[in-house]
Amino acid sequence: MHDRIFSTRVIARALRAAAAILMVLFSLALLSVDGYAQQAVVVTVNDRPITNYDIEQRMRMNEIIGFQSKASGQTARREVLEELIDEVLKVQEAKRLKVNVSPQDVEETLKGMASRAGSSVDAWAAQLKKHRIDLSTLKRRIEANLAWNRLIAARYNINTNIESALVEQRLKAIRSDPARKPRTIYLLQEIRMPIDAMGGAGEEQLLYARFLEAQQVVQRYKGCDSVREATRGVFNVQVRPTVPVPPESLPPQLKEALDKVGVNKILGPSRAKEGIQLIGFCGKQTVAPPEVTREQVENMLLSERVGLYTERYIRELRRTAFIDYKDPAYSQ
Repeated sequence: MHDRIFSTRVIARALRAAAAILMVLFSLALLSVDGYAQQAVVVTVNDRPITNYDIEQRMRMNEIIGFQSKASGQTARREVLEELIDEVLKVQEAKRLKVNVSPQDVEETLKGMASRAGSSVDAWAAQLKKHRIDLSTLKRRIEANLAWNRLIAARYNINTNIESALVEQRLKAIRSDPARKPRTIYLLQEIRMPIDAMGGAGEEQLLYARFLEAQQVVQRYKGCDSVREATRGVFNVQVRPTVPVPPESLPPQLKEALDKVGVNKILGPSRAKEGIQLIGFCGKQTVAPPEVTREQVENMLLSERVGLYTERYIRELRRTAFIDYKDPAYSQ
């Protein structure tokens, strides 16, 4: 009897150990699958592979640095992939023609970019590191662009010195653009109190109870900073983040009501599709585009001057390059 109990315990212990081993193996398998997906080659450009990991890194870097495209989903990934393909071709062509860029040139360009964005190299490096992206990724992109601009200028005999009169003319046009004038936006916060669809008298009673709760929120509301305290104890309440809304985007009746109720007040309660809605008026804010500098305008004009030749040159390189799309989702 004792031997059977001992054997049962030994078997149970062995089963638990086996289960633990299986869990570890399963976790490792998942990590391996994820790692494989990240390292999967999407395309090769003259035998230079571009992986899913490269695309993810570039997308995150673009978002942090402020180069993010307006596209989303697969379209955004395709744009980044095409950008990486062009970059590989540019680097290969620059190396072939022995066009070099010094580390000092890269550092100076990086400092200028960060400064114009209202940031610093150290701040960018910290942000990139937080997302497991090394600053060298950005430096490689800068080096490729600098080398390419020099290559284009030399090949097509482009004057890279932008005339002062052209800079002044473009700068004046940009600063006088009505779209760049300061404008006022409304800061709004939505509070939702959902109601489960019941039908009949039950739903009407629940709606009435929610209206009473909403009125209590209105009474306790002292501005957007007080919304958590105002909704404390209310069941199933959803507080949306504060959003900036241009006045012209608001329905006229809503804008009129907001102006009438005033800042740090709340509109509602009102019946919404999913229940009860309240709108907090957090305030108004004057926003204006950042000031454009002469350096930015010079870079803009140079990019325009180089851009026409870049498109032609890249088309030539793509025609003669071996570009092999491994992933059907990206094939043209």
